Amino acid sequence: MKRSLLFLLISLAFSVSVFAQTAEEYFNRGNQKFLKNDFAGALKDYTSSISLKPNQAQTFYNRAHAHEALKNYAAAMEDYGQAILLNPKYAEAYLERGLLYFSRTHYKAAIADFDLAIALNPKYAKAYNNRGLAKYNLKDYRNALADYNKALEFQPNFADALYNRGAAKYNLQDRNGACSDWENAQKLGNAEAGKMKAQYCRKK
Repeated sequence: MKRSLLFLLISLAFSVSVFAQTAEEYFNRGNQKFLKNDFAGALKDYTSSISLKPNQAQTFYNRAHAHEALKNYAAAMEDYGQAILLNPKYAEAYLERGLLYFSRTHYKAAIADFDLAIALNPKYAKAYNNRGLAKYNLKDYRNALADYNKALEFQPNFADALYNRGAAKYNLQDRNGACSDWENAQKLGNAEAGKMKAQYCRKK
C-alpha cells in the first residue's frame, strides 16, 4: 500500500510538471496567437504570463496591443502605463500610448508622450511623424512641418511622412512643395498621396 501510494504521488507530481507552463511559454504562445489574429487567445496567454511573472514590461506592452485589437481601449491604456512604470525608458510604449491618445483625439496628451519617446530616442522617425500629425490636427502646421522634416531626416524614404508633410505644406500655401511631396510619396507606395496629387495638383 505504501509503495502504491508513493507511486501515485510521484505520478501526480510528474503530471503537473508536464502540463505546467512557464511565463515565457505563455508569452510566446500569446505572440503566435496574436500573429494569427486570435486576439482573445493572445490576451488570455499574456494574462497567464503576467500572473506568473508580473514584472515584464514587454508582456504588458504586448497585452495592450491585444486589448486595442479587441477595442478594450481603457485596458490598453492601463497596460501601456504599466509597461512604462516597469521600464521608464520604453520609448515604444510611449509611442503606442501616444497613438492611443491620438486616436481618441487627445492631441496634447499624445504630443506629451511623443515628446518622451523622442527624448529617449532622438532619431525616432515614427515619433516625429506622429507628433507632427497631432500638431497638424491642432492646426499648428508650421511645427507639424518641422516634425515631418525631422522624420524624413532620419528616414528619407518614409512615405507617410512625405504624404503628411505635403498636407502641411499645402496648408502653409506651398502648393508646389506639397505636390512634390505627394508625388514622391506616391512613388514610395502611398496610394493616398496619388489621390491628393490628382485632386490638388492639376495644372491650371
